Formats: sequence, structure tokens, C-alpha cells
Amino acid sequence: MGIISSLIVAVVGGLVASGLILLHSEIQKNEERKSVATALLWEIDDFYKLSIRNVCRALKNASPADLGFYVKPLNFRTFTVFESTAGKVGLFEPALVQAIVGFYGVTRAYMDTLSDYGHTMELLQAGERQKHVGKAVTLLDQIKKSSAELVPLSRTVCEGLAERAKVKYTFEVP
Repeated sequence: MGIISSLIVAVVGGLVASGLILLHSEIQKNEERKSVATALLWEIDDFYKLSIRNVCRALKNASPADLGFYVKPLNFRTFTVFESTAGKVGLFEPALVQAIVGFYGVTRAYMDTLSDYGHTMELLQAGERQKHVGKAVTLLDQIKKSSAELVPLSRTVCEGLAERAKVKYTFEVP
């Protein structure tokens, strides 16, 4: 009877230990998910406020034909959080992963347009008005439309990340 009791205790002990290891692993995974969500949320929110919300506000009543320095190129802007946690985005459900990756993809194209507009405006200031005014108007119109289109995507991503991060967050519309 002693061997059977010992065997039962060993099996039960092994199961308890395995359960505790799995529980600990799940707790760590949840903490990692929360940390990644928090970091991505604030990186995206910062970019949104400076480069999307503020641009929408600046261009709200502006006609693209009224050229001006409404937007500034963001050549210096990098997404260090996303770049360093891209391998961990898979911690989230597929719909949020798709939204996050989509946001960064669309944002990079948007940043290229901002940069192209800034460069074109510099050429206009340098006196090359005839050659570049049409391009500048087209780019500013594209920026106006793109910034407005980025608002709902930004909101979806930020609110989804805030929920995963378990932080209080209020999205600011333009």
C-alpha cells in the first residue's frame, strides 16, 4: 500500500507542479501582452496627436490651393517601440494584429507624403513656383484626405491596445 500511496502522491504532485508552471507561464504572457500593448498605445497615440489629429485640425478649413506650411515633414520620426516589439504583436488576437500592422504600414506611406510635401514647399520657397505648385496642391489635398482617413484606424488601434493594456484612455478626435 505504501508504494501505491507514494505513486499517487508523486503523480498528484507532478500534476500540481505542472499546473502551477502553466499558470505562472500564462501570468507572464499576460504581463508581457499588457506591457507591449501599453508601449504601443502611447507610441501610436503620440504620433496620432502630433501628425494626424493636429494636421486634420490645421487643414479642416484650408483649401489645398492655399499652400502653406500646415504640416512638417517627419524625417526624424521612428517607431522604436513597434520596431523592437514587432515579434510580440502576435500576442494579440488576429484582428488587432492586422489593425496594428496596417496602421504602421499606412502611416509610413503618410509620412512619405508629408516629407514629399515639405520638400516641395522648400522648392517653392526657393523660387521654383511654376514647376512645383501643382504638385504641392496635390500633395496637400492627399495629406488632408489621408489624415482624415487615418482617424478611425488610429481610434480602433488605440482603443484596442488600451483595452489590452488595461489603462484608462480617451481618444481625442480632431
